[in-house]
Amino acid sequence: MVMENKREFFRLELKDEDVTVIHPGGKEAAMIKDISATGLSFEAHYEFAFEWAILLFQVNKVKFERKALFVRRNGLASGKYFYAVRFINFDEEERKKLFQAIMQEQAKKLGNK
Repeated sequence: MVMENKREFFRLELKDEDVTVIHPGGKEAAMIKDISATGLSFEAHYEFAFEWAILLFQVNKVKFERKALFVRRNGLASGKYFYAVRFINFDEEERKKLFQAIMQEQAKKLGNK
């Protein structure tokens, strides 16, 4: 069965990609689940209660720093927490750079199958 991606931007599933979440109380490490040019989702061992954070991550060996607004939070059966965020305060050039890195990473994944 083929899943259709109905989002505004292509969303790439990532495994074992780190994201650093910088927040008013400090910083925490988490794992990216998927990413698009406009946001990402991640799992963490910590429950974040703030509205936004700065995220540090890389895609296809290109480093990114984005301010992100939390749009969804769920506790998981594993005891971890799932978060979805939307990137805010970035320009079209920055969006294009991230989109290109995502598409290059997808091309690499398809080439390895």
